[in-house]
Amino acid sequence: MSSRAYDFILQVTNSNAFYVGNSVIGSTSLSFGEIVGIDGANLKVKVANARHYFVHNESLVAYSTVNSVVNTSVSYSVTGNDSVFALPSTPNHKAEIQVYVDNVYVDSSKYVWPSTTLNEGGIDFKDVDIITFPAANDRAIANTVTFPTQDISLLEIKVRTGDKDDLSFIGADTSASQIQAASSTINNVFPSNYLVHRNAFEEEPVVRLYSIYYPGEWYPPDENGNPKNSLSNPIGTPWPYKFPLRYAEIIGEDFSIEDYSITHQSNNYVAFPINYPGISISSDGSVGELDLEISAIDLFLPTIVEDPNLVGYNNTSAISASVNGSFRGNIDPRTVPSSSEYDSAVAETRGETQPYDYLTTTALGEEWVSLKPDSRDLLGAVVEVRSFYASSLEFWPEYSIIQYYNGNFLKLESTAPYRVGDTVNSNVNSSTATIVAVHGNNFIELNQAPILPFNVGHKLLIHNERYDPDAYVERVFTINKLNSYNDSSVSFNLGNRTTNLLKEVPRRKFYRNTCPWLYKGPECKYPALGVGVIEGSVPPKTANGMFTVNNASTSDGNADKCSKSVAACRLRNNLVNWGGFPGVRNRL
Repeated sequence: MSSRAYDFILQVTNSNAFYVGNSVIGSTSLSFGEIVGIDGANLKVKVANARHYFVHNESLVAYSTVNSVVNTSVSYSVTGNDSVFALPSTPNHKAEIQVYVDNVYVDSSKYVWPSTTLNEGGIDFKDVDIITFPAANDRAIANTVTFPTQDISLLEIKVRTGDKDDLSFIGADTSASQIQAASSTINNVFPSNYLVHRNAFEEEPVVRLYSIYYPGEWYPPDENGNPKNSLSNPIGTPWPYKFPLRYAEIIGEDFSIEDYSITHQSNNYVAFPINYPGISISSDGSVGELDLEISAIDLFLPTIVEDPNLVGYNNTSAISASVNGSFRGNIDPRTVPSSSEYDSAVAETRGETQPYDYLTTTALGEEWVSLKPDSRDLLGAVVEVRSFYASSLEFWPEYSIIQYYNGNFLKLESTAPYRVGDTVNSNVNSSTATIVAVHGNNFIELNQAPILPFNVGHKLLIHNERYDPDAYVERVFTINKLNSYNDSSVSFNLGNRTTNLLKEVPRRKFYRNTCPWLYKGPECKYPALGVGVIEGSVPPKTANGMFTVNNASTSDGNADKCSKSVAACRLRNNLVNWGGFPGVRNRL
């Protein structure tokens, strides 16, 4: 699948009350989208489709959706004469109703909802046939009786709505309250930085960052970059040792430094020669398979694809520790500085706070529990490819190595990447300095002496003033098979996770905060004048008038505009036709 992280930068007068995840709508253009990033007064907004364009000086309103979780129950003593019972609260769907008699679950086929007398507020039990065998007669006798029968001592009815962990959860029917979170004026509208670079007269170098996640069923990572707990990851382990694998490809620049790598968002991407042909799309929209070939200069990748025991955990001495800000299992205590078993030599070799793998576990004579029968060839691994223009990364992809320094003078292997005015720092120290002069091919002068630690052999990185972590295009693949590997390269056959790029699957997208229907259109069904019965509503719902985009009542048909929110739909008494899915976890 290929997608941009965001489409527009909306510069607003006041961004204080806006938050990532808010849905926004322009009061004039009626364009809507979701905020995916905030940088000062700039809101990075991803729109639902290409037909949405915000305009200057219009009011931008943000909404926040809060899911309503309802968990109610009521108990009745049974007389054997009643088959109609009131519910503790009104459900959105029959699946949200749970019935128990004497603590035994009753299948939903045994009762009818809505009730013929209590409507959506109750259920009607169906009569049941009781089969008896009189002692003096060998024939069975069937009697129709009212359920629940009088021999049942307790009837309990529950309604559970909006609970994602409940089997009855239905995202589309989850009741939610949507509140106006913020409002401001759009002062300027800019395209995303990725589009700016792409449409420039002179394009910058493109940097592709490759991340290989294994096993693929643990993808995508959670908000901390760790795999999510699942049936295939029962103890919440981090990614297997050395994963995700990270590689970089720089298109449009040459580099000759050994062990060249790129740092982005605290992750290190090793720059190896990579053959990535890109996506081919046929006229019918089907996506062809492609081969990804990665150089195996360090022989690490050929070793990985031969390892059958990548996924598992140490069942003897592993501990839990914080990884990327959340606690994970299967951690080697020798690599955790706070552990009493910390071993600096092991930590220097393996890195700090690292998981056990098969080799380190068996070397200690301890038990290794495999979570996959065979991990060779990395089948099913997810390959995430993010393409940036060079100035959108934290650091310009070119750099040189410090050979010597004295005060504010540095000797480098090459001064080619540097310009007067560049802000620089070493790869082990975030303290910055500014280049004030470049002398020949090897010397630069800084505006101040570097702050320690700063030493020979460190990289001198160049800060990008236009750093934008969201200005990328992403494609995600899965590894179908290992084509070949040898001492020089490893080749994988990749399949796109979306098999058709010209067709939308599903046709209806799952928007969390916004209704996609055309107001008063065939799906919305709201009456043109805001009066009368709403078409197709069962039980019948009556329209509740007209409202402005700010949800204020109006009698002016020209001012009758829907804000596409839950609140707007509730005001009109038309929630039965609201097209959003407030219960889903995904963004727009």
